[in-house]
Formats: sequence, structure tokens, C-alpha cells
Amino acid sequence: MSQPIIDRNQRRYEIAKEMLPTIMRTASAILACGHGLGPEAEGKTLAEYCAESACAYADALIEKLKKK
Repeated sequence: MSQPIIDRNQRRYEIAKEMLPTIMRTASAILACGHGLGPEAEGKTLAEYCAESACAYADALIEKLKKK
């Protein structure tokens, strides 16, 4: 029996979409407390930073799952 074909781009999108609300809430809470988001957020809008973070989480999870 063959293994199902995984559309990694679709899976990346789905994971990032699920992570984005949590990342947005967390980043907003950090900023509301008067803290910064760190050098990786420098020069980016909150939306850009959160979108990049969500994609980074998705990529990390996919890489981890590919190793199993």
C-alpha cells in the first residue's frame, strides 16, 4: 500500500494559519507591557513579524515531522 502524497505547501499554510492568532495575541501582550519583540522584529510591522513567526513555526514543525 502506497503512502499518501503530502502537499507540504498546503500543510505549511494550515499550520501557520492555526498559529497566527496565538502569535498575534502573545506579541500584542508583550508590546502592551512595554516590552519589545526583539531584534528580529526591528523595522517590521506587527503583522509582518507575526506572519513570519507563524511561518517559522510551521517550517520547524514540518521539519521535525519529516525526521520521524
